[in-house]
Amino acid sequence: MFIPAKYMIYTFDTNNVLLDTIHQFESLRVFHAKNKPGTCSVRLTSGADINSFQIDGRVKVYRAIPQYGVDWYKEWDGIFVGYNPIEKADMGITTMTASALSLLDILARRIIAYLPDTQYSYKVDNAETIIKQFVEENVGASASNPLRLLDGNISSILIEDNESRGEVIEIDASFDNLLSVIAGIADSNDLVIDIQESNQENKIVFIVKDKILGNDRSNFGLNQTTGKNSAGYDPVVFTETFDNVSNLNMNTDRSSEKTAVIATGGGVGTYVDYAVSTNDDFSSIYGHKEVLANASNTEPDLESFANKRRMELRHEDKISFSPIQTPKFLYGRDYFHGDVISSEVFNTTNHLEIVQTNIEVNPESETIQLTMEQYTHE
Repeated sequence: MFIPAKYMIYTFDTNNVLLDTIHQFESLRVFHAKNKPGTCSVRLTSGADINSFQIDGRVKVYRAIPQYGVDWYKEWDGIFVGYNPIEKADMGITTMTASALSLLDILARRIIAYLPDTQYSYKVDNAETIIKQFVEENVGASASNPLRLLDGNISSILIEDNESRGEVIEIDASFDNLLSVIAGIADSNDLVIDIQESNQENKIVFIVKDKILGNDRSNFGLNQTTGKNSAGYDPVVFTETFDNVSNLNMNTDRSSEKTAVIATGGGVGTYVDYAVSTNDDFSSIYGHKEVLANASNTEPDLESFANKRRMELRHEDKISFSPIQTPKFLYGRDYFHGDVISSEVFNTTNHLEIVQTNIEVNPESETIQLTMEQYTHE
C-alpha cells in the first residue's frame, strides 16, 4: 500500500530570514545518523532560482500526510553547503542539486584549539560534563582568544544544562576534531548528542540524551490492559505478519570483531606501560579475539584508551529493512528517527534502536530505509 507524503523545503539566509519555499523538485534525499552529521540533497527542477539557497543558511525539510492526520512537522534541519553539481544542458536547461549537512556539522568544523596539558584539553570528569565543556570552550561563549588559540564563539548556540551522566574518564584531546572527540565519548557511554532548534528566537541548542535520541516505542513491558509499553507509548512492531516490512537484512558477521584490547603507552622492554580491556560477555571455545592498540607516550589513561578502542571494535548485529507505510504504523506519526521499536523477523523478537534513517523521494514514490542496532532495556 503506497501512502504518499507531502514535502516542503524552507531555505533561509545567514540571518535566518526566509529565502524561499520549495515544494517542487525532481528528487529529495534526507539522511539521519546517530552521533554523526546527517545529509540532505535536493535536485531542483529546471528554472529553479540559484539564489534559493545561501551558503551556511538554514535548510528545513517539513513532511506531512494529511489524509492520515499527520500535520506538517520538521523532518530535517541543517545548513546549506553548496550545489553539487550545477548542470547545464545544450538546450540551456539548468538543473541543480543542493547539498546540506545537519546542524551537528557545526561541531565538525572545530578542533579543540588549546595547547596540551591545559584544563581546556586535558580533563578528568564524567562523560557528559567533559562533552559539554569541550563544546562550550570551542563554540560557546568561552571559546575566545587568547585562551583558545583562535576565536571560536558562535553566539547562536546554546548548551543545555548538564546532568553529569556517564562514567568518569580521563582524556587529553588537544588539537583533535571536536565532533570526533565528543562523539567517541558519547558512543562509549551510551549517550546521544545533537543540535536542535531552541525555543529562543534564532537560537539552536546542543543537547545530550541518555541512550536514545527519540522515545521507546518497543513492545517491552507491554501492559495488556492499556496496550501501552513500559515507557507509556503505543508499541510499534514490524513483522511480516502485519505486512509492514520489506527488504529485510541482518548482518551477524563477526569476522572483524575484537574482544580483547591490549593498549601500550610509554616505557621500553619489560617496563612498558600497558592496560587490558576485555568483553566479559564474549564466549568462544577459542578464547578472545585480541588486538594491540598503540597509544601515544602522553596518553594519560591507558585503561580508558583500551576500553574506548574495544568499544569501537565490538560487534553488534545490525538489522535493516524498509518499513511499509500502513494506516496503523506511519513514520512521522507513530515512530521517528532515533526511536526504539520492535521487530519480529528472522524468527526472533528484537528491540531495536533506529540509528540511521534514509528517505528518498521523487514525484511518484517515497522510500524509507531504516538501519537499527540491538537495544537492551535496563
